[in-house]
Amino acid sequence: MSARVTRTVSSPAGRSLASSRVRGNLVPQDKGAIVLDIGHVHTKLGVSGEPAPRYIVKSEVLMKPYGEILNVWDDKYINREELYLILCRFLHKVFLEYLIINPREYRIVIIESIVSPLNFRNTLAKALFIHFSVPHVCFLPHPSACLFSLGSSTALLIDIGLKETSIVPVFEGVSLIRSIMQTTTSTSSLHSSLQLLLHEHCQVKNIANGDIHPLSDNKDLELTSSTLSNIIMQTCFVRSLDFGDATPPDVCFPINAQFSLIISGLVRCHVADILFEGCDGDVSLPISLVESLLLCPIDCRSQLCENIVVVGGSASLPGLNYRLLEEIRLLCGNSRYQCLDALKFKFHELHSHPNYTAWQGASIIGAVESAILERSITKEDFKLLDYHLPDWMSCNSQNWGSLQQVSPQKIPSSQPGKVIQTIY
Repeated sequence: MSARVTRTVSSPAGRSLASSRVRGNLVPQDKGAIVLDIGHVHTKLGVSGEPAPRYIVKSEVLMKPYGEILNVWDDKYINREELYLILCRFLHKVFLEYLIINPREYRIVIIESIVSPLNFRNTLAKALFIHFSVPHVCFLPHPSACLFSLGSSTALLIDIGLKETSIVPVFEGVSLIRSIMQTTTSTSSLHSSLQLLLHEHCQVKNIANGDIHPLSDNKDLELTSSTLSNIIMQTCFVRSLDFGDATPPDVCFPINAQFSLIISGLVRCHVADILFEGCDGDVSLPISLVESLLLCPIDCRSQLCENIVVVGGSASLPGLNYRLLEEIRLLCGNSRYQCLDALKFKFHELHSHPNYTAWQGASIIGAVESAILERSITKEDFKLLDYHLPDWMSCNSQNWGSLQQVSPQKIPSSQPGKVIQTIY
């Protein structure tokens, strides 16, 4: 008689969950929806109705035929047939290694960017329907998912991603497409700024003998993107405009078992300045925000300014919202932006970590079965559409094959007494 083995798995979302690796699976037997947010760096995955994702894993997979680890968003394969194999292998790892489920028995909710490449979303749907035979797939726009977790239908969403930052105004559930602004000033800009400052002001300490020497003298010590991200999140902050010449204390950050970095206080407080200065000839975050507001209808601006939401991995930097507010007020003194001077700018306090706010909103939607089914596409519909997904912005139901145009629905929010109206 075999014993049931149960162990505790610690998830990156900060929770622990007891799971059986021998019998059963990680998902409750009520057959909820599986929620996936496939980002350029990390993928958030879990079950609908839960406040945080079960796992946050890298969006990459080992492909034995190619002999290398590939990112699912690799530009080299994004428009090629190999993308189907990469996504199948990645989803196999998600369903069978992490969640331990039979995907044929669960609805799938995919959080997608509104500027996601068509080939990627079509190939992803093909992998889910053809290879895994899932019954329903719901592609949920990222802005709508973020707003569900806040219980709001109007917001000016700032999404700080790896390669770009997007400013998306959403008014009464409708994304104002013509007012969207994008800038390359993003998390990768922070990484470049940090690497430059570290080589100028940082020292390396040998843990074994205590020797200290400049980082620029150590050519063999490689700082990966993951290491740079950890340094930013654990040691750096955004200084206010009235911070002056004050310098915070230096900190020691371990790199490996042999070396640690002595990070100067100058580096800690100045690394985020790139977000407010712009990089590579592109505009800064504050300028992108006010330019987006200028493109919005005048009668929408007041509500958008009072509902600013900052999400993304770098959104958790201490002091970011306050510095952003200071920069916006300075810009309003410019003649070009004087029409915004009378508006009040307010930031939402998030109910989750900024890195998985969209996942939490999709989890709320996924818990309402009727909301998912009305917005889902089935395998039969996908075949009728010749294996091409309809555009989420389309309002012409005649072009959707057997899909029906859905009317706005009211979904209960996480706060009692309030409802969220979603309009696609």
